[in-house]
Amino acid sequence: MEMDIGIDPTATGASGDTVLGLSGQVKKHLDTALWTSVAIGTGEPGWLSATALGNCGAAWQRHLGTLADEMGQLGENVRATADQYDWADGEIAKRLSTGLNNLGRA
Repeated sequence: MEMDIGIDPTATGASGDTVLGLSGQVKKHLDTALWTSVAIGTGEPGWLSATALGNCGAAWQRHLGTLADEMGQLGENVRATADQYDWADGEIAKRLSTGLNNLGRA
């Protein structure tokens, strides 16, 4: 069984850039996404559920921040992989050209 894997470094790199951009957007909006829960937790101490709600909001904020960081790292890794494919293709072409030139001189 023959495996044919085609990689388009330009498209792969663009995908990595998109994921990295989305990560930045998540981080940008994360501070305000759960502010109500966190604010109630500290600003309404008379509510029986205020502390739990504030803690829950803060925990979600930390968790989503970690996920955004991981998503950003994934985007960087995908971009780096695309760059490595470009480098490897260039290196192979260079070595094949050198080898063919050397064969012609033999």
